[in-house]
Formats: sequence, C-alpha cells, structure tokens
Amino acid sequence: MESLRPDVEALSAIERRAATPGDRESAEWVAARMREIGLDDVSIEPFRCHSTWAIPYGAHHVLALLALRLPAPLRFLAGLLLAASYERDYTGRDHTLRSLVPGAGEGHNVVGRFGSGSRTLVLVAHHDAAHTGWIWDPRFLEGGRRRSEKTGTTPSFIALPLLSFALVALGARRLGGALQLLGLTLGVQSALSQTVPGASDNASGVAGVLELARRYVAEPLDDTELVVLVPSGEEVALAGMFEWMKGFHRDHVLFLGLDTLGAGEPVVARGESFTGRYGDEDLELAGDLPRVVLGAGTDPMVARQRGYPAVSILSQKDGGFTNYHLPTDTPDRVSWESVERCVEAAARVAERWLATSRAPDR
Repeated sequence: MESLRPDVEALSAIERRAATPGDRESAEWVAARMREIGLDDVSIEPFRCHSTWAIPYGAHHVLALLALRLPAPLRFLAGLLLAASYERDYTGRDHTLRSLVPGAGEGHNVVGRFGSGSRTLVLVAHHDAAHTGWIWDPRFLEGGRRRSEKTGTTPSFIALPLLSFALVALGARRLGGALQLLGLTLGVQSALSQTVPGASDNASGVAGVLELARRYVAEPLDDTELVVLVPSGEEVALAGMFEWMKGFHRDHVLFLGLDTLGAGEPVVARGESFTGRYGDEDLELAGDLPRVVLGAGTDPMVARQRGYPAVSILSQKDGGFTNYHLPTDTPDRVSWESVERCVEAAARVAERWLATSRAPDR
C-alpha cells in the first residue's frame, strides 16, 4: 500500500471542483495512474454537469417561491412535485429537473477495464471535491453526529428542504417562503466558498480503488471483468455516476464503492437519506462491519436504485466524518491506518462476492 499516501497527496494538490479545469486535470491524473497500473481501455468520458449542487437545488427553491403565488390546488400539487423531484434527485433516481437548468459545464468520468468473464466487478470512487460553506459548519452538523453515534443513523440532510416544500403545498406562505429563501441563501454562500482539498473525501477513495486495481491486474480475477470507475460530480448529488449508469447493462455484477476513508473506523452504508436502502444480501458481503445510515448519498446508491448489487464502504469517527467539507480535509489529517483497513475491508467484500456469485452455465 505504498502508493496510498502519494496518490492522496497528488490529488489533494488539485482544486477538484466538478465541471472546472481542475476536474479535467484530476481526471487526466487518474487516467494516467490507471494506465501505469496496467488497466486497459482507459478513457475520460465528459458529461453535462453543474459545478455546484446549489444550482439544481436552487432551481427547486425558486420554483417553490413561484408556486406560492398559485391557487391552492395548483400550489399543493407543485409543492408535492417539487418535494418528490428534490428527493429523487438527491438519491440518484431522477435528474429530470436539473437537466433543464442552464449553467452546466463539463464533468469528467474516468473508466478503466481489465480482463473478461461472465461476471463484472465495478470499483467506484469519485474524484471531485466538495466546496465548503456555512451549511457544513461542524456546529450545524453536531446534532446529527451525536444521533449517529448513538443509533448509527444520521438524519437526512434534506429534511429541512422537504419540510419547506410541504409548507408550500399547505399554503404556509410566510414560513414556507422564508425557508425557500434560506435554502437559496445557504446554497449561494456555499457555491461561492472555496473548494476543499478533499484528502479524505475523496482522494482516499480513489487511492483505494487504484490499490485494489493494482492487485487485480497483478493477480487477475477468475471469469471476471474488472471495471474501475472514478466519476466526477458526486458532490453535485451523484451527477457523474447517474450519467454513467445510463449506458450500463450487465448481469452478474457488483458495484463496490470507497468514499471518505481515513476518517475513523470502517463502516458500510445500509441506507442513505430517507429512501435509499442497500440489499440485505449485499450487506452480508461486508461481514461484521458496522452498518450505518448516512444523511447524504454515495455513488453506489445510483447502481442500487437501478437494481444492481452494491456495497458502499466508508469510515466514521464518533458517528461522523472528520473534517467533512472543510478546508482542513488535508493529507496530514488522514489516518492512513484507517485507509488501509477500509481497503482491506473492500478486498474482503470482493473475495466473498467472487466466492458466492454464480455465473451462468456456459
């Protein structure tokens, strides 16, 4: 695992906000590392992407403000539709509204392949980094961290926006309108904030999947095609993964994601936000790793929403992520022992899946 730290340091030195020149630079760096490891058919795949989640979600808030002026039946319908659209967008099920919102640039997914067979193992880790802002202040997140420490469940980060749309539907003009304006303000402030180095979230995950890929190139997996997918746009609500999945159709596949390593104890996500849930059989692959419910989404959930087996491995300390979306998410604050334990946990997931999955008779 000698390359873990150098890879994290190299990526952390690039300003990796989605749909910016840094996005392209980090994609090119990842592609070069894939070729160095020995992956075949390495490509950079551009896709339409906003540079911040504040744009598509701000559009929801603007439409909600306009809906407050509608007659009661239409206002009620608009509020419900906006709530459903927001939640479905957030969990990677549907990006219809954001596809209509202008201001998008170009994100860059990186894909490498190795080997062939009747099974497909897809290793996933996003390479873009978050921007900070008031909304990510640790004091604001402290209540959720404490609940997670006690129960293993972080409250959904979209609880307040969904409440604001419900208030619009119910005709609570003053409070509903105030919450819409609050959502817009927080989004704009975050969008104008700096991009974090993203050492733990998620240069560590990229380094982890590259390490696993190196092993599987050195010792090819039996009857298995390896796909290494490093998408952008995860910090824009799973945008890159959503786009890439549009062209994916396979049987006998496992999506295995690494995200925000080096922040504490290895954990496996059993759920994300309100409606995203991983399959029990898939969670069994993670053995005795603690199972947690996240307040936000990770890329494997997009695959899970489309019916594919998926496992998302992360790390937490005291119920939360250290230096989460903060300028202090730097390589010197990463626990390398934690990163290594997460990578080994992912390797065991792959081993269990390979031992138990059955390819069709040929």
